Amino acid sequence: MNNNENESTSKNELLEAALDYCRRGWSIIPIVRNKKPLGAWRNYQSVRADEATIREWFAKPRVRGLAVVLGKVSGGLACRDFDEVAAYERWAAEHPDDAKRLPTVRTPRAYHVYFRGDVPATRKIGTEGELRGERAYVILPPSVNDSGVLYEWLVPLGSSIPEADPVQIGLAPEIKQQPQHQPLPAISNQGIGDSGPQGRHTETLRVGSEKPVIPDELIVRGSGEHDAKTMDFARFLKYDLMLGLDASLPYFRDWHEQGKRYMSEPDPELGWFKFERAYLSARIPRGSSPAREAMERVRKGPQPAIAMQYDSPKTRLLVALLYELDKRAPGKVIVLSSHLAGDLIETDQKIAYDALWKLVRDGVIENVTRGKQGHGGRPNTASRWRWIGGDGATT
Repeated sequence: MNNNENESTSKNELLEAALDYCRRGWSIIPIVRNKKPLGAWRNYQSVRADEATIREWFAKPRVRGLAVVLGKVSGGLACRDFDEVAAYERWAAEHPDDAKRLPTVRTPRAYHVYFRGDVPATRKIGTEGELRGERAYVILPPSVNDSGVLYEWLVPLGSSIPEADPVQIGLAPEIKQQPQHQPLPAISNQGIGDSGPQGRHTETLRVGSEKPVIPDELIVRGSGEHDAKTMDFARFLKYDLMLGLDASLPYFRDWHEQGKRYMSEPDPELGWFKFERAYLSARIPRGSSPAREAMERVRKGPQPAIAMQYDSPKTRLLVALLYELDKRAPGKVIVLSSHLAGDLIETDQKIAYDALWKLVRDGVIENVTRGKQGHGGRPNTASRWRWIGGDGATT
């Protein structure tokens, strides 16, 4: 069997699995490299994709896996993610009946155990893993990770998923509640945490108000990441957790403390000013992308006439993408990195970079600002462009 046949078989397996999960009432999304969704997926936290959409997704060449969005949208589905094999084995030894009845996936790292229950947000459980629930997604079989390791069912799915209390069956420790109205400590004597003239930043935790864990990918772990991760973190609080600016303060403190070693400005008060600006300017949810959403529309509709002056289908897609982005906000700056452009038109980042600058030379777009590189060559900010190709018609 040749490589094309192997790829086709894999695609068929993914599609059939996705349709089976969909028919169980689960919200399914497609996954590309690095366990990332194919595109914007926030809508599927509340609405399930239909079979026609799933078939369209899994026909795309970049899709290499699938995931389920947990919570009410999937019938109350929740998952205990074990990051350590030893931790799972201890649990299974202590709860053998539950280990046999709860659907379980062997992952590249350890195990996922599924059940139905009320898990309003993801909780970190020491170094052993997480309890995942509402608004989280989990990779499903028969996905393969970037190293070629298969996700597979150890305890297969039955006709229904058992309902369970994760605390009672040992999948999560009991929540320790905070004393009512216990004030959080101030970060500094002046500034954040200080009540100030209007008491703006005074925060309290109430009984049962356990804070959801901050996803590790949002923590600043290296030099040059501070700006980008500040915006991602602001989007997480504003759109995923739907917190106001004042209510974001306790989370900011935790986040800042975990990442301050690598921050360009470790002073917490100045760091808050940066976060506040990011929060106020955040206009789209984390995980969503205007460019990806625009590309979905481009692939469905006719391309502008100006794109047809290029022979390459990928160049035409790039022109149509920029035109579509300008249509959404005429005359406004378009934020688009060469990395994302290459991903969307399915070519190398450097080739996408050359193509963007060719469009500048051709008078289709103009460059407003070049993207900056962070420490170690990591991209820090995307380039800014402006459409100047008119209404899309060729001249």
